[in-house]
Amino acid sequence: MKHLILGAGPAGVIAAETIRKHAPHDEITLVGDEPEAPYSRMAIPYLLIGNIGENGTHLRHNAGHFEAQRITLKRGRAVSLDTGARTVKLDSGEALPYDRLLIATGSSPATPPIPGIDGPGVRACWTLAAARAILAPATPGARVLQMGAGFIGCIIMEALAARGVKLSVVEMGDRMVPRMMGPTAGGMIKQWCEKKGVAVHTGARVEAIERPAGGALRARLSNGQTLEADLVISATGVKPNIGFLEGSAVKCLLGVLTDEHLQTSVPGVYAAGDCAEAFDKVSGKTIVSAIQPNAAEQARVAALNMVGQQAELKGVTQINVLDTLGLISASFGNW
Repeated sequence: MKHLILGAGPAGVIAAETIRKHAPHDEITLVGDEPEAPYSRMAIPYLLIGNIGENGTHLRHNAGHFEAQRITLKRGRAVSLDTGARTVKLDSGEALPYDRLLIATGSSPATPPIPGIDGPGVRACWTLAAARAILAPATPGARVLQMGAGFIGCIIMEALAARGVKLSVVEMGDRMVPRMMGPTAGGMIKQWCEKKGVAVHTGARVEAIERPAGGALRARLSNGQTLEADLVISATGVKPNIGFLEGSAVKCLLGVLTDEHLQTSVPGVYAAGDCAEAFDKVSGKTIVSAIQPNAAEQARVAALNMVGQQAELKGVTQINVLDTLGLISASFGNW
């Protein structure tokens, strides 16, 4: 049996290892689109703070781990899926065959259509390569403007503040972490951040990023203010990496639609992690909940079904715990 896993993040790695445990003689190929060892994005803020080195972000630390597991690591990015021929075409032009396929391609930053956002000095803190580019300019006293104060944005903000930068945050919502917190809690987090020296602009958005000749970056806000910055961080949310499935038989809504076995609309094709829209028995609907515990459990359930064992996803975890500059908050349930 040939198992092909697209995505070398937590979901992909856990699925590959689960398959190997239960199917010792099957072929497993794990495809990642970055020139890095498989790593966790959630560790990047700790890298920025300086608590860990790059190897601390790696999902597995033993040398030769994947070779010992007989898991073939391959670099590439999926560009199309032919479910009839059971092949995935990579950006290199190579077509990889499969008997069972797991789509664990994760998500990418959602870049807002702001003039100047694609120019120099603007970064999305999402990859190790981006983290390396942020480390040099994010020095003590540097003026950093962060767009977005959602869950991921607040984690990045924590790391930037620890580096001693002069930080300003712009959030379109009327409060911080608007998808995780109600008005009272979101307002409390804003007040806490302001007391810690972070300038927080809620109910505002960046309308343009300008680069005056020989000067700092200049961000024009919707509220009429103009902020100067040495570095701009875009943390305005993420979107599932499912574009390569366009035109295929795999049904997608917000993410790749799956059933309680993590199987898609095509038999033999499964999905897990940030790109999966998984069925939640508790709420009775499908949900994209892009947190690492969900990726891990979905990967485990998908992998068991890929090797012929019946397994069901019990539910999609909708709980988050956030540390914002020392203030601990939690959100769960139908708040």
